[in-house]
Amino acid sequence: MYLEDVVGPQVVPHAIEAKMMGVKLQIVILCPQFLHHIYENPGPATTLGRLLQPDRVLVMPLGVEDSAVTEQHRAGS
Repeated sequence: MYLEDVVGPQVVPHAIEAKMMGVKLQIVILCPQFLHHIYENPGPATTLGRLLQPDRVLVMPLGVEDSAVTEQHRAGS
């Protein structure tokens, strides 16, 4: 599954959401466009916020400097 499949306005099927909750590791490649999406759609109530489990996420930045990630970004994911 790709995040692009679930970051839009559509509803994620319950079966997929349940699978995402049970994984041991979630790998996220963080590019500038994805960083912008997180900033524009903050909060744990978003589809993305429900799917990503902070204690299981490994983020790999791609073209993103550490200084570009603000507290607003961190709070939005």
